[in-house]
Amino acid sequence: MVSAGNHRSLLVPSGVDTLTALNGAKRADAVNAVVAETTPRRSLLSPAESMNALTVGALNADEAGPVNLGYRFDPADGELIVNPMSAVGAGNRRSVKPDLLAPGGRALFRAPVMSGETELFPAVQSAQGPGIRVAASNGAEEAFTMGSSPAAAMVSREAARVVDSILDLADRPLTRSELAVATKAFVAHSVRLPDELRVHDALRPFAHGYGAPARTLADGCEPHEASILFVGNVGAEEQVALSFPLPNGLQQTGLKRVTATLAWLSPINWRHRQYRRAALDFSKPTGFTELGSALDVSSNRSKRGTLQHAVWEVNRAIGVGSGNTFDLTVHCKEQAGGLMGARVDFAVVLSLWVAPTLGVDVYTQVQQQVSARVTVNPGA
Repeated sequence: MVSAGNHRSLLVPSGVDTLTALNGAKRADAVNAVVAETTPRRSLLSPAESMNALTVGALNADEAGPVNLGYRFDPADGELIVNPMSAVGAGNRRSVKPDLLAPGGRALFRAPVMSGETELFPAVQSAQGPGIRVAASNGAEEAFTMGSSPAAAMVSREAARVVDSILDLADRPLTRSELAVATKAFVAHSVRLPDELRVHDALRPFAHGYGAPARTLADGCEPHEASILFVGNVGAEEQVALSFPLPNGLQQTGLKRVTATLAWLSPINWRHRQYRRAALDFSKPTGFTELGSALDVSSNRSKRGTLQHAVWEVNRAIGVGSGNTFDLTVHCKEQAGGLMGARVDFAVVLSLWVAPTLGVDVYTQVQQQVSARVTVNPGA
């Protein structure tokens, strides 16, 4: 886990007065426009551009509640935006970076003293917030902080819980590499782009990545959903087909959601401009229904790093059920000098979510079909 980094001021070429005169969504959009305009000076800070790491940016959010602004200026004015201090992508060869967001505290700036100022600086963190509450090193028990570092710490904590869940699920000992890619896929699988998030079109998806965690898979699944973790390895010019057993009850009109996340750790050739030796990707799942385009991030951009995440939603009746599967195929191509015979560990998390109002017990039906597929050797 790597934080995207923070930039300690926000340059406003048109003057700070143009922002303070606005309110609500208009102010939030104007701040996002300033961030987009000054992006070349707000890029990721090393090692956030790491090809194999999960890079975490800061969402301008916390749970500190209402605060007295005093001589401070709220750039979002109550709207949800990416923290304007958080560094933005893209990654190597325009790959998606940061990979995801997490709450990093609300940024407040010092209110300008003189008209015509063109730079905003963060206000000193107050003992009453806002921000992310952390252990303090100044003799006090706790303090508030803000930025991509506490956001990365929150994702790291979730990753630690995910590791325990994966070890409980695994039917065999996992190597360190397999555990790493499985954790990477599991953590990223739950992210979604918040509906209320305001972001400048010029920055999509290099400000928000694939979104922010909407839940934690470490707590398990609800009855109307199921997730399956696949861990394996693949060589150059090979492909691996993965199958997800379908439940009965999909023949009703209502919302269904398919989510797929692929993660791997690519060998690197730093002498080559392509840099990444292993280019894995998955094709659109088949056997379910026509899924259309994935939500949020274009498939072209999502295939340039070492994490691919896609969400599809349909609202129609599905004419398949128990005994059928939807299938996803993982492909591996070599680049940047090739893999030279090496195999690449990868992990995929596949999920099916059905609207609770449809009353489909997805989890039990999928679990029973997966258990029935386990081969038992009578002579063992």
